[in-house]
Amino acid sequence: MSLCSLVRVHKGISAWMNPLISVAAILQIYEARTVAREAAELLNAQIAESRHPKQGMRTQPDEMAEAVASIVAPQGKQPCKWSEKEFQDVVDKYMQQPPSLFGSAGGLGCTVEFPYGDRSSLCRMIGDQPHPRYGNGLFLLQSFPVSAMSDAEGARLALSLNATELAKRPSGYGFGSFAFRDGDVHFTSFMPNATYRPGMLPNLYFSCAGRAREMSLRLVNRDWDEESFDPR
Repeated sequence: MSLCSLVRVHKGISAWMNPLISVAAILQIYEARTVAREAAELLNAQIAESRHPKQGMRTQPDEMAEAVASIVAPQGKQPCKWSEKEFQDVVDKYMQQPPSLFGSAGGLGCTVEFPYGDRSSLCRMIGDQPHPRYGNGLFLLQSFPVSAMSDAEGARLALSLNATELAKRPSGYGFGSFAFRDGDVHFTSFMPNATYRPGMLPNLYFSCAGRAREMSLRLVNRDWDEESFDPR
């Protein structure tokens, strides 16, 4: 099991991105401890733990390792911090023109289509699907149809995409991962309420657009050009 996040940070987004990176690190600690325990129980295995190479094993976990229970989960019990107006605004301002083919909003969520060869890929950002551990927040799902392949082939494709997106070169914000299901490769991500910042939603949209373009190039060998957005 390998947990990582990869993002490009620049001055224009650092004000809200830096806190988001901190939350991602906290969640990775929590996920490692939680998923490792669950996997060990399923496999009748033992958890392998190692000490810090210089400082040794801590007698008590760092307080930030407990931030899910003290910060993230309590905020997740509050209503979704992304409002219906924010979803409608991002559709009205950005999704009725390239790099979008079409976008629509409804309640706590929005849907947008991007060029994908002769078809389109779908992206959904939803605020009414809580996480089982973190509560309310923003769920993100991008789906990319792929040619007929077995579950094993699809899983290998998803893992190869993760290896690039989360360890080498991100096409969007690398908070999430790819998986294969029902003939599609899906990128899924969840932003807990604790990560909310005003103006974050448009940035996430353009991050998804970057990922959609990269997947069109990698999976169907078609880059975007003017013809990609022709209404015909």
